Parts: sequence; C-alpha cells; structure tokens
Amino acid sequence: MKLMLHAMVAGLALLVGAAQAAEAESAAGFQFFQVEDPVSAKPMRAVLFYPAEAEAGHTKVGPVDVAAKESVPVKAGRYPLVLLSHGNAGSPFSHHDTATYLAQNGFVAAAVEHPGDNFRDTSGLGTDRVLIGRNLQLAALLDALLERPEVSEYIDRSRIGVAGFSAGGYTALLMVGAKPKFELLKPYCARQPGSVLCAGGGVVRLSSPPLHEKADPRIRAAFVMSPVGTLFDRPSLAAVDVPVYVFAAENDEVLPPEEHALKVVRELPVRPAYRQIPGAGHFVFLAPCSAAMKAAAAAICSDPPQVDRAQVHAALNREMVTFFRTRLAAKP
Repeated sequence: MKLMLHAMVAGLALLVGAAQAAEAESAAGFQFFQVEDPVSAKPMRAVLFYPAEAEAGHTKVGPVDVAAKESVPVKAGRYPLVLLSHGNAGSPFSHHDTATYLAQNGFVAAAVEHPGDNFRDTSGLGTDRVLIGRNLQLAALLDALLERPEVSEYIDRSRIGVAGFSAGGYTALLMVGAKPKFELLKPYCARQPGSVLCAGGGVVRLSSPPLHEKADPRIRAAFVMSPVGTLFDRPSLAAVDVPVYVFAAENDEVLPPEEHALKVVRELPVRPAYRQIPGAGHFVFLAPCSAAMKAAAAAICSDPPQVDRAQVHAALNREMVTFFRTRLAAKP
C-alpha cells in the first residue's frame, strides 16, 4: 500500500507540473434556474455554467467570486454535459472554479442545491431523503436540462458525465449504478464514533415507503472527490460499468481514505484511476476561497502550510477536463 501511495503522490506532482498546458477556449457564463425536487415536490435551485458569447468577467455571488458573467448568451455549439453534486451543507457554488473551468473549456456544467442538505438547510441529514434523494434530484436535474429546448439545444446527449465531492461523490456513484448498504454504517460508527456520519448513532432514518436509488444509463463517466465510501462493498458496486476517477486527500480528517476513497477503489469491479493529494485535508476540494469567504467560513478555507489550494485546483480541474474529454469522446 505504501508503494502505491508514493506512486500516486508522484502522479499528482506530474499533474501539477503539467498545469500550464491548456488555455481556456472561451469565456464562461452562468444562470440560475429551478427544478422540481422529486422527493418533496418543491422547487430546488440549480445553476447552469456554459461557454459564453461574451468577454471574460467575474460576478460576486454572496462571498463567492465567480469567474463567469451572469445570464450572458450561450456560445453556439453542442457541448458535453457534467452534472455537479456538492458535499454536505454545500451549495451549487461550492465548486464554482471547477464549473467555470469546464465551461471555459467547452463543457456545460450543471449544479443543484440538494434540498435538506445545503448551507441553508441540513434537516435531511441522516435520512434517505438525502442519502437516496440526492441521486433522484440529480436525475431530475438532468431530465429538466434535456427537456428544456433553450438548454437542450446546446447539450450533446451522447456525452454526459457526473462529478461530486464528499456526499456528492457518493451521489455520483449512485448515478452510475452503486447501491448503498445502510447497514454498513453502524459498524463504521463503532470504528469511527466521532465521524460526522454518525450523528444518528449509525442508523439511517427511512421514509415510508423507503426511497430507492436509481442508476442513470445516460451518464457515461464519473469523477468523484473524497467520496463517502463506507456505505459500499464489492456487491453494492458491482453494477458500476462506466469509467470512474477517484481523487482523495491524504490527511482527510472527515472521510479517511482507507475507509472511503480507497475502499471504493478496492471494491469497484474495474479498478478506477486514482490520485491522492499529499498532505491535504478534506476541504481542499472546495473552490479556493475569496477574502470574504475566508472571513465567513474559515474552517473550510484553511489548508496545511504545504498545501496550495489554488495550485491543487489548477491540476485537478485540468485532470477533470482531460478525463471527461477522453471518456465521453469514446463510443458507448
């Protein structure tokens, strides 16, 4: 295992060294829209990022500085689509730098605000309306994008991927066929009693009737960052048959790689690509913070002195674009 980790560290160093390779193809735009939540039947917020027919620019969204202009026209073309799922208590802008980088490089990216598990509202934590609902919400987002002519005309339906962080990485795996086993949570909580996943004593509260996960065959590749992996084993990942890329943080204090990311790597039927960020903690995958964001949420903006989040994201974002370009270009 130690030898494998050294190889992964070396691989990431090469990625960082190659981070100067690509230049943006166009400016990015974004717009807000709403989709019906299939769990609550209420509106849920989403954000669409896209190549823009405009000059490059920035927009302030609360404490976030987004490298895109709001509501500018879409640049003509048909683009691959990447769905984005944020982590617990996150937002559609948790990975805004990744979303805008995708848009600048010829992708449409769509991020939803998961009801019951976002920065405004965490009332669904520990329930299937989040642990399964996230999957259903992302599928509803995709349905809406493909059904709305003003959006679908820009999307290449044959090239759709999904990416997510933490609980969003777990969500991405459900989208491509993973089936969580909630009974695995209790033994995990016995090993990791202080985990944020264990606030409910290792028991997931189920709806009546319980919600059920649903794989989406339209999705052809998944990029997962520090995923919640303890709810999976080999049988529950056996149906995943698309390319998967797993990124982890070496010193992840929230989701230790051995119990999560590396477990996914070991149990997937086809070994995925894997990278580990040396010395980094869990929140390194969130977008580099503005001064206003650091003041508002210092805990999720801090990294060890040896970790440069901006440099990490320069490599990470380029690697994601390369992965999706390669995997979505191949014939299904």
